[in-house]
Amino acid sequence: LSAAAVVGLSLGSFSNCLDGLFVYDDNVAVLRNPVVNGRASLGQVWWRDYWGDPLASPKSHKSWRPVTTLSFRWDYSRATSGGSAETSTSPSSWPFHAVNVALHAVCSLLGVIAARELLSPAVGDQTLAAASTVAGALFATHPAHTEAVDNIACRADVLMGCFFLLGFLAYAATVRRCDHYSFFPARLLPPLGVALLFTLLAVLSKETGMTIVAILACYDALRDPPLPLAAIGRGAGGKKKAGRGKKEEEEEVEEEEEEEEDDD
Repeated sequence: LSAAAVVGLSLGSFSNCLDGLFVYDDNVAVLRNPVVNGRASLGQVWWRDYWGDPLASPKSHKSWRPVTTLSFRWDYSRATSGGSAETSTSPSSWPFHAVNVALHAVCSLLGVIAARELLSPAVGDQTLAAASTVAGALFATHPAHTEAVDNIACRADVLMGCFFLLGFLAYAATVRRCDHYSFFPARLLPPLGVALLFTLLAVLSKETGMTIVAILACYDALRDPPLPLAAIGRGAGGKKKAGRGKKEEEEEVEEEEEEEEDDD
C-alpha cells in the first residue's frame, strides 16, 4: 500500500508535463539525432554520441549514452504521426514525456525498497514501513527532479537512476545471502552477475552511473561483517569467520551440502 501511494504521488506530481513540447536540448538529442529519427542505422548508436554526432568527430561532445538513445528511438517510432520514422517529421512529444514520468515512478518505487534495505538494521519493523514510505515520498515529489523528468533529453538521468537502484538492490540481495555462508558459494554468482549487468546498463544510460561502484564498495565496507568481498577472501584463504569454532563451521558446511542435495 505504501509503495502504491509513493507511485501515485510520483505520477501525480509530474503528470502536468505530459502535454509539453520539445524544448531546448530535446531538439538536438531527439528530433535531429539521426539514430533516433531513423536516418542512421540502428548500429550507429555505438558510434555516435548522445547528440547524434560521430564520436570520432572533433565536434563530438563525447557523451555516449546508447541505452538512452535506443529508448528515444523506440519512442520516436511510436510517436511519428506518419507511421514511419524515416519519412515523418512531426512526432508527438506525449509518448516521450509519458515514458519519462513512468520511469520516475519506477525510480520512486525502487527508492522505497532501497530505503527499507538501508534502514532495516537501524529501525524496528513498526517504523520501517513508515520511514521507507516517507523517504520514497520525498524522492517522488522533490523539486530537484523537475528538470530530469520534464525535459525529454534529461531522460538519461532518470534511466540511469533506475538501473542504479536495481544494481544496488541486486547487490544487497547477494550480500544478504552471503550472511549464511563462511565461504563464497557458486550459487551467489547469478545474483552478483545481475548486479553487474544493471551496473553496466546504468553506465550506458549516463556516465555518472559509474558512481555505483563507489556506493557498493561503501555499502560493503560499512556492513558487519563486510560481505561479499570478505566472503570471497575467506573462500580463497580458507580462513574461518571470526568468533566461530571449527565444529560450528563444519556443521554449516554440512548444512550447505544438504541444501544442495535437496535442490538437486
